[in-house]
Amino acid sequence: MQAPADAEAAADETLDRLARRIEDGTPIDSVPLYALGIARNLLRELRARGWRADAAVQALAASADAGGGEEDDRATELAALRNCLQSLDESGARLILDYYSADGTDRIRARRALAQRLQLGMNALRNRALRLRDALEACLRRRLGHDAVPDVTDR
Repeated sequence: MQAPADAEAAADETLDRLARRIEDGTPIDSVPLYALGIARNLLRELRARGWRADAAVQALAASADAGGGEEDDRATELAALRNCLQSLDESGARLILDYYSADGTDRIRARRALAQRLQLGMNALRNRALRLRDALEACLRRRLGHDAVPDVTDR
């Protein structure tokens, strides 16, 4: 169940999305029903975000358990990630950091702005980020000697 503060934030986001649709000139037959649909979709997004966050925490906990839970392992992993990011060209590193920098509706806005800045379509941006992410994962596997690096982000 959501906390009241989360419910208020969700209600605000629902009304913001509704206002944007009205400003965009989207034809709306029934504003209350349209708002209900937006709220329903937002609730699905929030639940999915919670499930992804739980999966990320479980993957990190599993990797910490496998490594004895030492801070040195985490520092080694972070150093390997930094090295792998530096192995990318500057534009690739900036793209992957920008692509995964935001959450929720901010993520959508940030990715649209990134696509526009790079003069790419959303699918082209998504494909480019996926290729960069795959290269980062392969680099991490080589540097850490792991067969599997936990997948803690959504594609």
